[in-house]
Amino acid sequence: MAALNRFVSKSVDKQMPFFTTLRQNKKFKWGPAEEEAFEALKSHLKNLPTIARAKEGGKLQLYISASPKTVAAVLVAETENKGQQPVYFVSHVLNGPETRYTLVEKMAYAVLIAARKLRPYFDAHTIEVLTNFPLEKAISKLDTSGQLLKWAIELSEFDLKFRPRTAIKAQALADFIVEASYQEDEVQAEVWDVSVDGSAAQTGSGAGIIMKSPTGDIFEYAIKFMFNASNNEAEYEAAIAGIQICLAADAKRVILTTDSQLVASQFSGEYEAKEPSMVKYLEKLRSVSAQLEKFSINLVPRAENTLADALSKLASSNVADLKRTVMMEVMNKRSTESEVIRVMAITTTSEWYDNIQTYIQTGALPADLAEAKKTKRDAVWYIILWGRLYKKSFSLPFLRCLTAFE
Repeated sequence: MAALNRFVSKSVDKQMPFFTTLRQNKKFKWGPAEEEAFEALKSHLKNLPTIARAKEGGKLQLYISASPKTVAAVLVAETENKGQQPVYFVSHVLNGPETRYTLVEKMAYAVLIAARKLRPYFDAHTIEVLTNFPLEKAISKLDTSGQLLKWAIELSEFDLKFRPRTAIKAQALADFIVEASYQEDEVQAEVWDVSVDGSAAQTGSGAGIIMKSPTGDIFEYAIKFMFNASNNEAEYEAAIAGIQICLAADAKRVILTTDSQLVASQFSGEYEAKEPSMVKYLEKLRSVSAQLEKFSINLVPRAENTLADALSKLASSNVADLKRTVMMEVMNKRSTESEVIRVMAITTTSEWYDNIQTYIQTGALPADLAEAKKTKRDAVWYIILWGRLYKKSFSLPFLRCLTAFE
């Protein structure tokens, strides 16, 4: 069976009942599960896909998948006559701590396993990793775990490009993707629930925000406005602030709950925004919500939004004593006010880190292949914060990259 792995999609998953039966020299037992797996394997072997030969210097595509116990990948070549054809199937059983990897870590591990087993292909070709998972972002983001950072360094020597998964042309690849489709549904199901409420009173105005993460963690915010706001403006400010906090937490899907019929109806288009201030707030709300993959507003009666209502009244009052931990913030100006643009003089002299910074920002690489490979390898250690380039380190704070003038 090991000799057939190259030709069988997700072979480890198909052979798992056999491995379980034969492991650790325990008493052999052939049951319904083993018989079903054996018949499925025989059926698959009757219709093996045609394996293609990779052309020298051409691009290859890599499809990846992960399950609770295995990771798998298929290397694909695009041929002129037959379209997409598999070159090599790779499967790996997850052992010990590997089974506790997050789904994104498993997908990254699938790329790593493929790179290790198919190194001659990875050395000689540009590999396009086709997946709808944000692997490139997960590997390069600020809080990348030590495991992901280690893998990113190992993969940096290869010419990898991450692309969204496109339509599958070959039936063998379609079967591979169908078997692995459920993992992406799990990721997409992660929704943040945000309840917001705005309050305007003689003592001031403010907003209350309650966020519930997909893991069940609850965060409470009270925002005090240092400007005069009507009740409708306070409701808009609360909704906008709630979305902005979700974006800061890297949320992708948000359900916003509010008791403001005006905000919910104007956003849905049921009501028309006529006042200039409401038009500005509606445009701002649409602008920030457009940064999410999915966003919806849930209108509820005030009686079902009591916690956020209490926080908004707390923020608009002069009371400072809190009986529980609530994050308090002061907002000095409206969210619809334009920010002042500051112009800074810059020099056109090239710096030693220009290639690295350009690659992180835009993904562009130098034309020289050797320099491009070096840039990708070095870029793993750098990150852009507040518009400046910093180098990562294991035990020290981030190190700011200095210009020649500095």
